[in-house]
Amino acid sequence: MKQSCYFLAFLFSASLLFGQNFSQADAILQKNLTVYRNKVCVLVQQQGKPIYYRSIGGYDSLSIAAVASVSKTFSGVLMLALVDKGLLSLDDTLGKHLPIFTKYGKGSPTIRQLFSHSSGFPGDETSNFLSSRTMTLEEVANTVAETVPFAYQPGTAFAYGGVSMQVAGRIAEVVTGKSWNQAFEEYLGNPLGLSQTSFCLNSASNPRIAGGVCTSPKDIMLLAELILNRGKFQGKQLISAAVMEELWKDQTNKAPQLASPYPDKPRNNNPYAASTIYYGIGTWQDIYNPTTMYQEQISGAGAFGTYFWVDRVRGVTGVVFMSSLSAITTPFTFQLVDAIRTALSVSTSTREMVAQERMGIYPNPARGGHLYARTDKKGAASLVNTKGQIVLRFELSQMNRGLEVYDLPSGVYFLKSAFGIERVVLLPGGD
Repeated sequence: MKQSCYFLAFLFSASLLFGQNFSQADAILQKNLTVYRNKVCVLVQQQGKPIYYRSIGGYDSLSIAAVASVSKTFSGVLMLALVDKGLLSLDDTLGKHLPIFTKYGKGSPTIRQLFSHSSGFPGDETSNFLSSRTMTLEEVANTVAETVPFAYQPGTAFAYGGVSMQVAGRIAEVVTGKSWNQAFEEYLGNPLGLSQTSFCLNSASNPRIAGGVCTSPKDIMLLAELILNRGKFQGKQLISAAVMEELWKDQTNKAPQLASPYPDKPRNNNPYAASTIYYGIGTWQDIYNPTTMYQEQISGAGAFGTYFWVDRVRGVTGVVFMSSLSAITTPFTFQLVDAIRTALSVSTSTREMVAQERMGIYPNPARGGHLYARTDKKGAASLVNTKGQIVLRFELSQMNRGLEVYDLPSGVYFLKSAFGIERVVLLPGGD
């Protein structure tokens, strides 16, 4: 009882410290501590600044543990780094880099499909090559080519698992001329400062690409911030914004899901009541706004319970870090994320929202009645409010000299054109 009272007192003082009312989140966490095995760390940041931190049972921001399928996001971002370096394309076929797959009639899946569980290969293995401590990635890939048949035609279904990503890991080795671990350190780990992250499961010669990472809340938040900031870290563009945007797209084309650990029609963490949550490049497409057609939140989640999310509407990154079972913890973690979102939706102004500047929109938030962009793109475009209503139609080239938006109320809008959707924040007042 004394421990419980002390915990509640700490939560109350911490909420006051960060200047936010997270009492509902605190109550959910306190009520479900046994679900988290009384050992959990929750860390939430907005615009890179901590706003909510809970360290319970010895787990803190520097604790290291295996995070299972959160690994998929780390690995997916590494693959995007290689895309950005021009070493491969997401639309390269498997056979282009590993001819043995063409030899066995399995060369058609793309890297995009390999990293979105839609490659045709079954999600799970029937032998133990994924967890082998004696095989190499090359040997694993060859084994898949020779012995694993397609479970469905590539691109026609979604079958969650680790087989296709293990094969993609071998492609990374081929195009870089380095081992997977060396490539990870050179292209992502060292530039991002992931000092507590490693592929700890299996062996160095056969790291578990889709599930073998050991890491900490601190390092997960570094990855999440890179995603939120569209590939930029400490003022340096590590991966181009356009390439990072692939994380925010349903890469499965809404293919039927043959196997998925994500709950159907989740009651929480699902504000638009989506019946199915789709998948990107190592990322769950958590929250898609069907009115604005804007992907608001993505996440990485593992079987040991750890879950992290990136909410680009509120400029928020967060992680719930644990060593438990996601099948048990996920409903409560989603309640916790909802409570944090609700607290922020009340207290966060449009001034604090993250600007998505894929077209170089400036200033953003826009002030003074004009919206500008340096762009060589041409074609029809429109500005749409959050209800999906078109409030302004124009030609993209007009943005070079500025669109007059004096008559529009302040708030969030979406610029829609043939080139995609850009999020714009309009604020009243002078420059």
